[in-house]
Amino acid sequence: MKKNILITGQNKLLKEPLTNIFLNKGYHVITTHTEKQETREKGLHIIPWNMRSPLSTKNVLLDAASEPGELDEIIILFPWTQIIKPFHETSSAEIEWAVDIQLKSNLFIIKESISHLQKRKGGTLSLIYYIPGAEILPPLDALGSGGFSGLVKSLFTFYQNEKTSINSYVSSSAEIEEYAEYIFKTIDERQKPIHGKFYKYSEKTVLSALGLSIKR
Repeated sequence: MKKNILITGQNKLLKEPLTNIFLNKGYHVITTHTEKQETREKGLHIIPWNMRSPLSTKNVLLDAASEPGELDEIIILFPWTQIIKPFHETSSAEIEWAVDIQLKSNLFIIKESISHLQKRKGGTLSLIYYIPGAEILPPLDALGSGGFSGLVKSLFTFYQNEKTSINSYVSSSAEIEEYAEYIFKTIDERQKPIHGKFYKYSEKTVLSALGLSIKR
């Protein structure tokens, strides 16, 4: 039976190549879309998701877990707003939208993902942040980036004695296909649960582990 993996989140630039790699390597991929209807293709199940709705988010995990086989691998792709303008010219609607995609949707899906893994007493959650080619971020994305860093460190600590494993990946590399391949290999070749590892990818430095690192 194919191994199941849920790939969700609002980073559409990274989601497509990452989904394709896992599909091509024989995984059964469950993914989400905020605009498409439910779709089933060979090896792929697309679940509609209202990212602003806690109920819709809960249903994503229920649908994904109902697939044949175990769901013990979940990837959440953090988005960026692509709003590049002086902050004082940012509209209230843009700020509300940024809060929805960077904070609310991520918190909803992380909560339900951890809840699912805790109930099944094990599995790995990978939190992935990607903004290509950016050293200094626009204000709204800077908020999301700082929040991501603080959130993963907190989750690493609060779940270090649990059976759920949580890891993080960060890159600003323009080589998106290589980054997707790197994520796939790191997950696919993992021999045992690893928790609290912060993977940082670049063209020059393939891997650096920062902060808390706990092997079980």
